[in-house]
Amino acid sequence: MTVLCRVMQVSSSAYYEWLKAPQDSDKDQQDQKLAENARQIFIDNKQCFGSRRLADRLQKQGHAVGRFKTRRIMRDLKLKVRYPRRVKVTTDSNHNEALTQPVRSAIPGCQAQSSMDDRYYLRVDPARLALCRGGHRSVFPASRRLGD
Repeated sequence: MTVLCRVMQVSSSAYYEWLKAPQDSDKDQQDQKLAENARQIFIDNKQCFGSRRLADRLQKQGHAVGRFKTRRIMRDLKLKVRYPRRVKVTTDSNHNEALTQPVRSAIPGCQAQSSMDDRYYLRVDPARLALCRGGHRSVFPASRRLGD
């Protein structure tokens, strides 16, 4: 053995120390299982878990892992948190009426009749409010804006 150590230019005490050291293959296998579990939890939760929540889930499954180890695993696996978009409520959807409703007798001197030509509709565009008669043509000129 000493001849082999001389050829490799290693002291015999270093060789015997290396021989006593435990194999890291078990630790590597545990790290791979931990990484697979972390990836699966991350994907199952719509990629919304950060290192803290992911560490909590892994701890509940029985893994001895902390937040910073979870951060390292996420960085190694290139797992990026995707934040869900917030839905901004812009309209009141709890209404029972149609969006375009006939405005009867909105204009003085006009009488609402049952024919389609005599019905008036209030159309709302982002830029203007229009009072329409019958079809889609506005009663007021198009050049007039809201507040003019």
